[in-house]
Parts: sequence; structure tokens; C-alpha cells
Amino acid sequence: MIFNHYLYLVTLAAKYKCMETTFLTRITLNPTIGHGKPTIRNTRYLVEGLLEYLAAGDSIEDILQQFPDLEREDLLACALIKLIYTSK
Repeated sequence: MIFNHYLYLVTLAAKYKCMETTFLTRITLNPTIGHGKPTIRNTRYLVEGLLEYLAAGDSIEDILQQFPDLEREDLLACALIKLIYTSK
């Protein structure tokens, strides 16, 4: 099930790849936030942490309920960045 969920996210991210620039602007690097690791929109939400939630099988809707200040596009940006770095 986790693989199917991940495959769904990758497919969804690939579908939005034409808007890659828009999604990737949501990923920020700031040395004063999250020890310089990639975060979402300069918040304390680490991309790595959100990917762990997704890898564990949490749906996008589950995560959005847990963290209401996140947006669907934030999670798609996480999936897209993972897709980009794993395809190299």
C-alpha cells in the first residue's frame, strides 16, 4: 500500500511538472530555520519530515488535517523535489 501511495504522489507530481518552477518556489533554504535543511515556505516544516509522513502511508488529506497551515501544493512540491533528486 505504501508503494501505491508513493506511486500516486510521484504521478501527481509528474503531472504538475510543467509547473515545476511554481512548486519549487515553495521549497526554501534558510540557515536560521531547520538547520539549513529544505523547508516549506520558510516555516519549520522540513521537507524531509513531510516525506517521512507520506512514506509512512499518511495521505495528503491526513497531513493537511494535522497541519492546517500547509497546502496541498506544499506536499506536491515535496514529492516533486524527491522525484527530481531520485531521478538523477
